[in-house]
Parts: sequence; structure tokens; C-alpha cells
Amino acid sequence: MEIPTVLMTTLTRYLNSLKARNTSEHTITAYRTDVRQFFTWLAENDLTVTHPSYISRSHIIDYLSHLASQGRSGVTRARKLAVIREYGKFLVDEGDPGTQSLSRRPTKKPGSVTCSYAPLLYPSSNKHSLVGTQERMPVQSRKVPMR
Repeated sequence: MEIPTVLMTTLTRYLNSLKARNTSEHTITAYRTDVRQFFTWLAENDLTVTHPSYISRSHIIDYLSHLASQGRSGVTRARKLAVIREYGKFLVDEGDPGTQSLSRRPTKKPGSVTCSYAPLLYPSSNKHSLVGTQERMPVQSRKVPMR
């Protein structure tokens, strides 16, 4: 399946913004790969997603579930989720020029999102998702000696 042009255009703008922030080429390549894999999965599983605003919370949850069924580790899935969320934040910050219906920015109190990209930023409040797992996942801390 071919990835819709609009999705690829927004991905290119996102990657260019990373370059402008002097992000490592290795990071940009990894982000490009992760987002393209998500877009490819979307193109194969839901032909109606032709624009980022059509990406729903359930798409992201289903994609993460798909990765789990392929045996991808929780760390890998969390990284891919983080990249998708950063892409969504970019779209919100950019206001997606040329599309008035998507140029809405969060206008409520800080921390609330009232735009069509909210699923990209906050994919799920489901306790089985990777979002918000910081509180539930054990964190191994290690002490780093001061030099």
C-alpha cells in the first residue's frame, strides 16, 4: 500500500523541523523510520486515513498491539509511541497551515488538548496502554558517581 501524500508531506515538514533544531542525523533517520512504519501500517489497515487529523486513538492502540503481536519489546513500542506523540505535537504547534479546520490549537487550561491531533498526543487513558506507564512501571535507578 502507498502512504497518502498528505501524511508524507507532514512527515517531511516534521523531519525538516528536527534538522532546523540541529537534531542528530541518526535520530532523524530513526524518527523517519518509526513514523513511516506507522503510516505503512495505517495504509494497510485503514484506507480512510488520508490525513493526520483522521488518525484516532484506536489506530495508535491497534498499532501498538500489532507491534506486541510481532514480539516487539515494550521498550521498542514505547519509543515508537514517543515518536508518534512528538510528530503529533509538531502538528499542533505548526497549526497545519492551509487547513483551517486543523489549525486549532489548545485553548483551554495548560495540559488540555482541544484539537484534532489529540489522539496523537494522548493515545489512551486505557490502563493497558503504554501511555502514563511511568507511574506503574518499575524504574531501575542507578547512582552515577560524581567526578
